[in-house]
Amino acid sequence: MLSIIMICLISFSLSCEKEVSNAPFETPTNNHIPTKMNENILPQEKIKPGNESSEIEALALQKLIYKLDVPANSLTISSIEFITWPDAAIGCPKTGYTYAQVMTPGYKILISYQGEQYPVHTNASGSQIVICKNDESNDFYHGAPMTDDLIKIINYTQYPTVDIKEWISLSESKMKSRESRILTFIYPLGKIKKPEKEMRSDYADRAFKQHDVLLTSQQIEQILSDIEGWLEEDSCLDSGDIKRTLKDYRAWLEQGGDASTMQGVCERTRVVAIGVTENMRTHESIKQFQHVLIHEFYHALQQDLEMEGECRRNQAKDEHNSNSRWMTEGGAHYFTIALLSEIHGTANYHSKILETAYKLNKDGDDIDGQSDIWGAVALMLMMNQGIITEESILNGSFFHKCARELAFKRSDPIFKHIKNSWHMIEKQNEIYTF
Repeated sequence: MLSIIMICLISFSLSCEKEVSNAPFETPTNNHIPTKMNENILPQEKIKPGNESSEIEALALQKLIYKLDVPANSLTISSIEFITWPDAAIGCPKTGYTYAQVMTPGYKILISYQGEQYPVHTNASGSQIVICKNDESNDFYHGAPMTDDLIKIINYTQYPTVDIKEWISLSESKMKSRESRILTFIYPLGKIKKPEKEMRSDYADRAFKQHDVLLTSQQIEQILSDIEGWLEEDSCLDSGDIKRTLKDYRAWLEQGGDASTMQGVCERTRVVAIGVTENMRTHESIKQFQHVLIHEFYHALQQDLEMEGECRRNQAKDEHNSNSRWMTEGGAHYFTIALLSEIHGTANYHSKILETAYKLNKDGDDIDGQSDIWGAVALMLMMNQGIITEESILNGSFFHKCARELAFKRSDPIFKHIKNSWHMIEKQNEIYTF
Protein backbone atom coordinates (compact mmCIF):
# COMPACT_ATOMS: atom_id res chain seq x y z
CA MET A 1 0.00 0.00 0.00
CA LEU A 2 2.17 2.80 -1.29
CA SER A 3 0.04 5.59 -2.60
CA ILE A 4 -0.51 8.30 -0.06
CA ILE A 5 -2.04 11.78 0.21
CA MET A 6 -2.24 14.16 3.17
CA ILE A 7 -5.08 16.54 4.10
CA CYS A 8 -5.71 19.06 6.84
CA LEU A 9 -8.82 18.33 8.88
CA ILE A 10 -9.97 21.49 10.54
CA SER A 11 -13.54 20.63 11.24
CA PHE A 12 -12.15 17.99 13.59
CA SER A 13 -8.47 18.89 14.04
CA LEU A 14 -6.92 22.30 14.29
CA SER A 15 -3.74 21.37 16.03
CA CYS A 16 -4.18 19.03 16.99
CA GLU A 17 10.77 4.16 15.79
CA LYS A 18 11.55 3.55 12.55
CA GLU A 19 9.99 0.77 10.53
CA VAL A 20 9.77 1.03 6.77
CA SER A 21 6.72 -0.03 4.81
CA ASN A 22 7.03 -3.14 2.68
CA ALA A 23 5.95 -1.00 -0.25
CA PRO A 24 8.88 1.34 -0.99
CA PHE A 25 8.35 4.78 -2.47
CA GLU A 26 9.31 5.50 -6.04
CA THR A 27 12.85 6.66 -6.67
CA PRO A 28 12.96 10.15 -8.19
CA THR A 29 14.12 10.03 -11.79
CA ASN A 30 15.07 12.67 -14.31
CA ASN A 31 17.62 11.76 -16.97
CA HIS A 32 21.28 11.23 -16.15
CA ILE A 33 23.58 10.13 -13.33
CA PRO A 34 26.87 12.06 -13.30
CA THR A 35 29.90 9.84 -12.80
CA LYS A 36 32.21 12.34 -11.11
CA MET A 37 31.39 14.67 -8.28
CA ASN A 38 32.01 18.38 -8.99
CA GLU A 39 32.86 17.73 -12.64
CA ASN A 40 32.80 20.78 -14.93
CA ILE A 41 31.71 23.17 -12.21
CA LEU A 42 31.69 26.72 -13.50
CA PRO A 43 33.86 29.46 -11.91
CA GLN A 44 33.19 30.15 -8.28
CA GLU A 45 32.71 33.41 -6.41
CA LYS A 46 33.87 33.77 -2.81
CA ILE A 47 31.20 35.25 -0.57
CA LYS A 48 31.55 36.59 2.92
CA PRO A 49 29.13 34.79 5.23
CA GLY A 50 26.39 37.03 6.52
CA ASN A 51 25.39 39.09 3.47
CA GLU A 52 22.63 38.25 0.95
CA SER A 53 23.31 34.52 1.40
CA SER A 54 22.33 34.59 5.10
CA GLU A 55 19.03 32.76 4.49
CA ILE A 56 20.88 29.95 2.71
CA GLU A 57 23.40 29.78 5.56
CA ALA A 58 20.58 29.46 8.10
CA LEU A 59 18.94 26.62 6.15
CA ALA A 60 22.28 24.81 5.81
CA LEU A 61 22.93 25.13 9.54
CA GLN A 62 19.44 23.86 10.36
CA LYS A 63 20.03 20.80 8.21
CA LEU A 64 23.35 19.95 9.87
CA ILE A 65 21.99 20.63 13.37
CA TYR A 66 19.26 18.05 12.72
CA LYS A 67 21.63 15.55 11.09
CA LEU A 68 24.28 15.66 13.82
CA ASP A 69 21.83 16.31 16.67
CA VAL A 70 24.03 19.06 18.12
CA PRO A 71 23.30 22.56 19.48
CA ALA A 72 23.40 25.45 17.03
CA ASN A 73 26.25 27.23 18.80
CA SER A 74 28.58 24.27 18.19
CA LEU A 75 28.65 24.88 14.42
CA THR A 76 30.62 27.50 12.52
CA ILE A 77 30.40 28.47 8.85
CA SER A 78 33.95 28.34 7.47
CA SER A 79 33.19 29.50 3.93
CA ILE A 80 30.44 29.95 1.40
CA GLU A 81 30.89 30.06 -2.38
CA PHE A 82 28.46 30.81 -5.18
CA ILE A 83 28.61 28.06 -7.81
CA THR A 84 26.77 27.15 -10.98
CA TRP A 85 26.44 23.38 -10.75
CA PRO A 86 26.48 21.48 -14.08
CA ASP A 87 23.21 19.64 -13.37
CA ALA A 88 20.46 19.21 -10.78
CA ALA A 89 22.62 16.90 -8.65
CA ILE A 90 24.29 20.09 -7.31
CA GLY A 91 27.67 18.40 -7.15
CA CYS A 92 26.58 15.53 -4.95
CA PRO A 93 24.84 12.76 -6.94
CA LYS A 94 23.27 9.85 -5.11
CA THR A 95 23.74 6.35 -6.48
CA GLY A 96 20.62 5.10 -8.24
CA TYR A 97 19.15 8.55 -8.81
CA THR A 98 19.00 10.45 -12.09
CA TYR A 99 19.18 14.22 -12.50
CA ALA A 100 18.04 16.85 -14.97
CA GLN A 101 20.88 18.17 -17.15
CA VAL A 102 20.36 21.86 -16.46
CA MET A 103 22.79 24.46 -15.16
CA THR A 104 21.84 24.98 -11.51
CA PRO A 105 23.03 28.08 -9.62
CA GLY A 106 23.67 27.50 -5.95
CA TYR A 107 26.12 27.53 -3.08
CA LYS A 108 28.86 25.37 -1.62
CA ILE A 109 29.09 25.89 2.13
CA LEU A 110 31.69 24.48 4.52
CA ILE A 111 30.51 24.12 8.11
CA SER A 112 32.91 23.24 10.91
CA TYR A 113 32.04 20.98 13.84
CA GLN A 114 34.69 19.81 16.32
CA GLY A 115 37.49 20.20 13.80
CA GLU A 116 35.70 18.41 10.95
CA GLN A 117 34.47 20.18 7.83
CA TYR A 118 31.02 19.34 6.45
CA PRO A 119 30.35 20.41 2.85
CA VAL A 120 26.75 21.45 2.27
CA HIS A 121 25.56 22.01 -1.32
CA THR A 122 22.44 23.98 -2.25
CA ASN A 123 20.58 25.44 -5.17
CA ALA A 124 20.05 29.23 -5.32
CA SER A 125 16.72 29.31 -3.46
CA GLY A 126 17.64 26.82 -0.72
CA SER A 127 14.84 24.45 -1.69
CA GLN A 128 17.45 21.76 -2.43
CA ILE A 129 20.08 21.13 0.26
CA VAL A 130 22.52 18.22 0.53
CA ILE A 131 25.15 17.37 3.13
CA CYS A 132 27.68 16.13 0.61
CA LYS A 133 29.64 13.47 2.48
CA ASN A 134 30.52 10.01 1.19
CA ASP A 135 27.49 8.66 3.02
CA GLU A 136 24.26 8.19 1.10
CA SER A 137 22.25 8.59 4.27
CA ASN A 138 23.18 12.28 4.16
CA ASP A 139 21.66 12.86 0.74
CA PHE A 140 18.31 14.42 1.54
CA TYR A 141 16.58 16.71 -0.93
CA HIS A 142 14.25 19.28 0.59
CA GLY A 143 11.75 21.48 -1.15
CA ALA A 144 11.57 19.64 -4.46
CA PRO A 145 8.25 17.73 -4.43
CA MET A 146 8.49 13.97 -4.13
CA THR A 147 5.58 12.18 -5.71
CA ASP A 148 4.08 8.82 -6.44
CA ASP A 149 0.63 8.18 -7.92
CA LEU A 150 -1.35 9.40 -4.91
CA ILE A 151 1.01 11.28 -2.62
CA LYS A 152 2.92 14.51 -2.98
CA ILE A 153 5.29 15.82 -0.31
CA ILE A 154 6.55 19.41 -0.37
CA ASN A 155 9.08 19.77 2.44
CA TYR A 156 11.15 22.86 3.23
CA THR A 157 12.16 21.87 6.76
CA GLN A 158 15.29 20.21 8.15
CA TYR A 159 13.42 16.93 8.65
CA PRO A 160 14.64 14.57 5.90
CA THR A 161 11.98 13.91 3.28
CA VAL A 162 13.04 10.27 3.11
CA ASP A 163 12.18 9.91 6.82
CA ILE A 164 8.84 11.64 6.34
CA LYS A 165 8.09 9.19 3.53
CA GLU A 166 8.89 6.25 5.78
CA TRP A 167 6.57 7.44 8.56
CA ILE A 168 3.80 8.12 6.07
CA SER A 169 4.31 4.78 4.35
CA LEU A 170 4.23 2.95 7.67
CA SER A 171 1.00 4.73 8.62
CA GLU A 172 -0.62 3.92 5.29
CA SER A 173 0.49 0.28 5.48
CA LYS A 174 -1.66 -0.21 8.59
CA MET A 175 -4.88 0.77 6.82
CA LYS A 176 -7.38 -1.84 5.67
CA SER A 177 -7.79 0.18 2.48
CA ARG A 178 -7.37 3.73 1.29
CA GLU A 179 -9.09 5.95 -1.24
CA SER A 180 -7.72 9.49 -0.92
CA ARG A 181 -5.04 11.26 -2.87
CA ILE A 182 -3.04 13.44 -0.52
CA LEU A 183 -0.68 16.40 -0.68
CA THR A 184 1.30 17.68 2.25
CA PHE A 185 3.33 20.86 2.49
CA ILE A 186 5.64 21.35 5.46
CA TYR A 187 7.44 24.62 6.10
CA PRO A 188 9.64 26.20 8.81
CA LEU A 189 8.65 29.15 10.97
CA GLY A 190 10.55 31.60 13.15
CA LYS A 191 9.56 33.06 16.51
CA ILE A 192 5.93 33.71 17.37
CA LYS A 193 4.88 37.32 16.79
CA LYS A 194 4.46 39.49 19.88
CA PRO A 195 1.86 40.48 20.80
CA GLU A 196 0.29 37.24 19.61
CA LYS A 197 -1.88 37.65 16.55
CA GLU A 198 -4.36 35.14 15.14
CA MET A 199 -4.41 34.24 11.46
CA ARG A 200 -7.45 35.24 9.40
CA SER A 201 -8.48 32.90 6.57
CA ASP A 202 -11.65 31.41 5.12
CA TYR A 203 -10.68 27.92 6.25
CA ALA A 204 -9.57 27.51 9.86
CA ASP A 205 -10.18 31.18 10.62
CA ARG A 206 -8.33 32.30 13.78
CA ALA A 207 -7.03 28.76 14.32
CA PHE A 208 -3.33 29.58 13.92
CA LYS A 209 -0.92 32.17 15.32
CA GLN A 210 1.42 34.35 13.26
CA HIS A 211 5.19 33.73 13.35
CA ASP A 212 8.25 35.20 11.69
CA VAL A 213 8.45 33.99 8.09
CA LEU A 214 11.59 32.05 7.14
CA LEU A 215 10.66 31.14 3.57
CA THR A 216 11.68 33.48 0.77
CA SER A 217 9.00 34.91 -1.51
CA GLN A 218 10.43 32.73 -4.29
CA GLN A 219 10.00 29.60 -2.16
CA ILE A 220 6.43 30.56 -1.25
CA GLU A 221 5.52 31.07 -4.91
CA GLN A 222 7.07 27.71 -5.79
CA ILE A 223 5.06 25.92 -3.08
CA LEU A 224 1.81 27.54 -4.23
CA SER A 225 2.59 26.71 -7.85
CA ASP A 226 3.21 23.06 -6.97
CA ILE A 227 -0.03 22.88 -4.98
CA GLU A 228 -2.01 24.56 -7.76
CA GLY A 229 -0.71 22.09 -10.34
CA TRP A 230 -1.65 19.18 -8.10
CA LEU A 231 -5.15 20.52 -7.41
CA GLU A 232 -5.76 21.12 -11.12
CA GLU A 233 -5.36 17.38 -11.70
CA ASP A 234 -8.54 16.71 -9.67
CA SER A 235 -11.85 16.91 -11.53
CA CYS A 236 -13.76 17.60 -8.30
CA LEU A 237 -12.40 21.16 -8.16
CA ASP A 238 -13.16 24.07 -10.45
CA SER A 239 -11.00 27.16 -10.86
CA GLY A 240 -12.95 29.03 -8.18
CA ASP A 241 -12.41 26.22 -5.65
CA ILE A 242 -8.69 26.19 -6.37
CA LYS A 243 -8.41 29.97 -6.10
CA ARG A 244 -10.14 30.03 -2.70
CA THR A 245 -8.02 27.16 -1.39
CA LEU A 246 -4.75 28.75 -2.52
CA LYS A 247 -5.75 32.08 -0.96
CA ASP A 248 -5.78 30.45 2.48
CA TYR A 249 -2.49 28.63 1.93
CA ARG A 250 -0.87 31.86 0.75
CA ALA A 251 -2.02 33.59 3.94
CA TRP A 252 -0.50 30.85 6.11
CA LEU A 253 2.80 30.91 4.24
CA GLU A 254 3.17 34.68 3.92
CA GLN A 255 2.08 35.46 7.50
CA GLY A 256 3.82 32.55 9.22
CA GLY A 257 0.76 30.60 10.30
CA ASP A 258 1.55 27.58 12.50
CA ALA A 259 -0.80 25.31 10.56
CA SER A 260 -1.30 21.80 11.85
CA THR A 261 -4.29 20.49 10.00
CA MET A 262 -5.84 18.29 7.34
CA GLN A 263 -8.33 19.81 4.91
CA GLY A 264 -10.71 17.68 2.89
CA VAL A 265 -10.94 19.83 -0.22
CA CYS A 266 -13.04 17.08 -1.87
CA GLU A 267 -14.45 13.77 -0.66
CA ARG A 268 -11.26 11.94 -1.67
CA THR A 269 -8.81 14.83 -2.00
CA ARG A 270 -6.92 15.83 1.11
CA VAL A 271 -4.25 18.44 1.93
CA VAL A 272 -2.10 18.35 5.06
CA ALA A 273 -0.34 21.57 6.11
CA ILE A 274 2.24 21.71 8.89
CA GLY A 275 4.07 24.85 9.95
CA VAL A 276 7.08 23.76 12.04
CA THR A 277 7.71 26.33 14.74
CA GLU A 278 11.11 27.32 16.06
CA ASN A 279 10.19 25.78 19.40
CA MET A 280 9.40 22.42 17.79
CA ARG A 281 12.66 22.44 15.84
CA THR A 282 14.99 23.51 18.64
CA HIS A 283 13.42 22.42 21.93
CA GLU A 284 11.22 19.41 21.23
CA SER A 285 12.20 15.88 20.25
CA ILE A 286 11.55 14.37 16.84
CA LYS A 287 8.61 12.54 18.41
CA GLN A 288 6.60 15.76 18.54
CA PHE A 289 6.93 16.32 14.80
CA GLN A 290 6.16 12.66 14.15
CA HIS A 291 3.08 12.97 16.35
CA VAL A 292 1.70 15.92 14.37
CA LEU A 293 2.51 14.30 11.02
CA ILE A 294 1.01 10.89 11.84
CA HIS A 295 -2.06 12.39 13.53
CA GLU A 296 -2.96 14.59 10.56
CA PHE A 297 -2.14 11.85 8.09
CA TYR A 298 -4.53 9.48 9.89
CA HIS A 299 -7.23 12.09 9.29
CA ALA A 300 -6.28 12.07 5.61
CA LEU A 301 -6.87 8.32 5.58
CA GLN A 302 -10.26 8.46 7.38
CA GLN A 303 -12.47 7.73 4.38
CA ASP A 304 -15.82 9.07 5.58
CA LEU A 305 -14.89 12.52 6.86
CA GLU A 306 -16.35 14.27 3.83
CA MET A 307 -19.22 11.81 3.32
CA GLU A 308 -22.40 13.54 2.17
CA GLY A 309 -26.04 12.61 2.82
CA GLU A 310 -27.30 11.44 6.18
CA CYS A 311 -23.79 11.33 7.64
CA ARG A 312 -23.27 15.04 7.02
CA ARG A 313 -26.81 15.99 8.04
CA ASN A 314 -26.62 14.16 11.36
CA GLN A 315 -23.31 15.74 12.18
CA ALA A 316 -24.54 19.24 11.32
CA LYS A 317 -27.58 19.02 13.62
CA ASP A 318 -25.47 19.60 16.72
CA GLU A 319 -21.83 19.57 15.75
CA HIS A 320 -20.55 20.52 19.19
CA ASN A 321 -22.18 17.48 20.83
CA SER A 322 -21.71 15.20 17.86
CA ASN A 323 -19.92 11.87 18.20
CA SER A 324 -17.88 12.86 15.14
CA ARG A 325 -15.53 15.27 16.88
CA TRP A 326 -14.32 13.07 19.73
CA MET A 327 -14.39 9.83 17.75
CA THR A 328 -12.40 11.16 14.78
CA GLU A 329 -9.92 13.02 16.98
CA GLY A 330 -9.74 10.18 19.49
CA GLY A 331 -9.10 7.68 16.69
CA ALA A 332 -6.23 9.78 15.32
CA HIS A 333 -4.66 10.14 18.77
CA TYR A 334 -5.04 6.43 19.57
CA PHE A 335 -3.44 5.43 16.27
CA THR A 336 -0.62 7.96 16.65
CA ILE A 337 0.42 6.80 20.12
CA ALA A 338 0.28 3.15 19.02
CA LEU A 339 2.42 3.81 15.94
CA LEU A 340 4.97 5.93 17.81
CA SER A 341 5.30 3.06 20.27
CA GLU A 342 6.13 0.77 17.37
CA ILE A 343 8.55 3.22 15.75
CA HIS A 344 10.49 3.89 18.95
CA GLY A 345 10.21 0.42 20.47
CA THR A 346 8.41 1.51 23.62
CA ALA A 347 6.04 -0.73 25.56
CA ASN A 348 2.42 -0.44 26.68
CA TYR A 349 0.98 2.32 24.52
CA HIS A 350 -2.36 1.78 26.27
CA SER A 351 -0.82 3.08 29.49
CA LYS A 352 0.62 6.06 27.60
CA ILE A 353 -2.82 6.98 26.21
CA LEU A 354 -4.29 6.78 29.71
CA GLU A 355 -1.38 8.68 31.27
CA THR A 356 -1.88 11.69 29.00
CA ALA A 357 -5.60 11.79 29.80
CA TYR A 358 -4.92 11.31 33.53
CA LYS A 359 -2.61 14.34 33.57
CA LEU A 360 -5.06 16.39 31.50
CA ASN A 361 -7.83 15.75 33.98
CA LYS A 362 -5.59 16.29 37.02
CA ASP A 363 -4.22 19.59 35.72
CA GLY A 364 -7.71 20.88 34.95
CA ASP A 365 -6.76 21.98 31.43
CA ASP A 366 -9.28 22.80 28.69
CA ILE A 367 -10.78 19.33 28.48
CA ASP A 368 -13.37 20.24 25.86
CA GLY A 369 -10.61 21.49 23.57
CA GLN A 370 -8.62 18.26 24.03
CA SER A 371 -11.12 15.87 22.45
CA ASP A 372 -8.30 13.88 20.89
CA ILE A 373 -6.92 12.94 24.31
CA TRP A 374 -10.12 12.08 26.14
CA GLY A 375 -11.66 10.74 22.92
CA ALA A 376 -8.93 8.09 22.66
CA VAL A 377 -9.72 6.95 26.21
CA ALA A 378 -13.46 6.90 25.44
CA LEU A 379 -12.75 4.68 22.42
CA MET A 380 -10.74 2.41 24.71
CA LEU A 381 -13.79 2.12 26.99
CA MET A 382 -15.88 1.17 23.95
CA MET A 383 -13.32 -1.54 23.15
CA ASN A 384 -13.38 -2.82 26.72
CA GLN A 385 -17.17 -3.12 26.53
CA GLY A 386 -17.07 -4.93 23.19
CA ILE A 387 -18.80 -2.13 21.27
CA ILE A 388 -15.93 -1.73 18.81
CA THR A 389 -12.62 -3.52 18.19
CA GLU A 390 -9.16 -2.04 18.52
CA GLU A 391 -8.41 -3.37 15.05
CA SER A 392 -11.07 -1.12 13.52
CA ILE A 393 -9.26 1.95 14.90
CA LEU A 394 -5.75 0.81 14.03
CA ASN A 395 -6.69 -0.15 10.45
CA GLY A 396 -9.02 2.81 9.94
CA SER A 397 -12.07 0.71 9.01
CA PHE A 398 -14.17 2.31 11.77
CA PHE A 399 -14.12 5.43 9.59
CA HIS A 400 -15.32 3.86 6.34
CA LYS A 401 -19.12 4.15 6.62
CA CYS A 402 -19.77 6.96 9.13
CA ALA A 403 -20.51 4.58 12.01
CA ARG A 404 -19.95 7.47 14.43
CA GLU A 405 -23.18 9.13 13.18
CA LEU A 406 -25.18 6.31 11.57
CA ALA A 407 -24.54 3.32 13.85
CA PHE A 408 -23.96 5.09 17.17
CA LYS A 409 -26.52 7.68 18.19
CA ARG A 410 -25.34 10.49 20.43
CA SER A 411 -28.53 10.09 22.49
CA ASP A 412 -27.68 6.48 23.43
CA PRO A 413 -27.20 6.27 27.24
CA ILE A 414 -24.00 4.23 26.75
CA PHE A 415 -22.26 7.23 25.23
CA LYS A 416 -23.37 9.52 28.01
CA HIS A 417 -21.89 7.01 30.44
CA ILE A 418 -18.65 6.73 28.48
CA LYS A 419 -18.19 10.51 28.25
CA ASN A 420 -18.81 10.79 31.98
CA SER A 421 -16.42 7.95 32.86
CA TRP A 422 -13.31 8.43 30.69
CA HIS A 423 -11.46 10.25 33.50
CA MET A 424 -11.74 7.31 35.95
CA ILE A 425 -8.09 6.34 35.47
CA GLU A 426 -5.84 4.91 38.17
CA LYS A 427 -2.06 4.95 38.49
CA GLN A 428 -0.47 1.80 39.90
CA ASN A 429 3.31 1.36 39.92
CA GLU A 430 3.76 3.84 37.05
CA ILE A 431 1.17 1.97 34.98
CA TYR A 432 -2.14 3.66 34.14
CA THR A 433 -5.33 1.60 34.03
CA PHE A 434 -9.08 1.91 34.48
